[in-house]
Amino acid sequence: MRLEAANRTNDKPASLAYAVGDVWELEGQPADDLTPPHVENFVVYNHRLLRKRVDPIPAIERFMPPHTGGIEALYDGLLQSTASGALYVATRTGMPPYSTLFWRPDQPLVKDTSGKRIRYRYPTGNGGFTLTYVGLEPPLETLPAGTLLRVSLAHWWRADDKPEDELRCYVQLSGWYGDVVTLAPALPDAQPDHPIAVAPAAQPTATRAPSAVASEELLATLKRVFGYDAFRPHQEEIIRSSLDGIDTLAILPTGSGKSLCYQLPALLRDGLTVVVSPLIALMQDQVDALWLLGAPAAHLNSTVAYSTYLETVRQLKRGAIKLLYLAPETLLRPGNACHAGRVQRHLPDDRRGALYFTMGA
Repeated sequence: MRLEAANRTNDKPASLAYAVGDVWELEGQPADDLTPPHVENFVVYNHRLLRKRVDPIPAIERFMPPHTGGIEALYDGLLQSTASGALYVATRTGMPPYSTLFWRPDQPLVKDTSGKRIRYRYPTGNGGFTLTYVGLEPPLETLPAGTLLRVSLAHWWRADDKPEDELRCYVQLSGWYGDVVTLAPALPDAQPDHPIAVAPAAQPTATRAPSAVASEELLATLKRVFGYDAFRPHQEEIIRSSLDGIDTLAILPTGSGKSLCYQLPALLRDGLTVVVSPLIALMQDQVDALWLLGAPAAHLNSTVAYSTYLETVRQLKRGAIKLLYLAPETLLRPGNACHAGRVQRHLPDDRRGALYFTMGA
């Protein structure tokens, strides 16, 4: 069940009040815009918290028992796969009666970064099956067999340039519960030719004088991290204005490289960079891409579970996040730890960075 506020159009983050394992008394009804297999949405008119649970696993085991075994145990055996192993469901092969479940796999899942997005691969004799990772926890190299995983189906999708293809709901891995023994480091290992240093909490570094950044360093970072040999028109001018601490309004056409104008300064600055964007659908793509480049990033918006929100805030406080993407309603929500201006006050002086607003990708 996915709980939504009755005024969810204007108060999308309201669902962050709920966490797996909490016990609530609710008054409401199923949403009137349900599209199978996404049938869990429930509109709440009134609610009352009865008690909180520190450990959600007993509640999951009792009320939504995990599926155990291989891929065939998921979604009533209705899963199909692409040639590359990506799992999905489609109307042609039948719809499961739900979109979210819990799973304890019988094999370890291994992180796969060979594509555009981070995936986890379930091993088989023919190359394995993959689930797209959409969680906010730092992606681990391996999720051991038996780990309690949360799995969901993405919304209906097909490529814009292939209108003849069937609509599909791809399988996503959105998180895990409990102690995972084979943890990867909290921050991903950067590739040898893509070093990006993040100051540890115990050893703060002095704030860089932005005007001291030479053109050679800008180009070297551009090449080393993003793989480009030269800037596009206006990019260097915008980046240098930002590094010089000047409030900057940049209006560029689609596809002109706006994202680089705040991502590159973020890597050269000490501290956290906050990016405010209304494009929730693109936040995860940018966060995934930044992790692959060795830049720890996260996003907070109305799609993020409350437990994930709390974990992200903990990572912010210890300096483990370099770029934070926020939706406008998240930034302005009263009482939010990331309320406008407060996200910087929650951080030590040496971790404060810059604030960017963007209207496009």
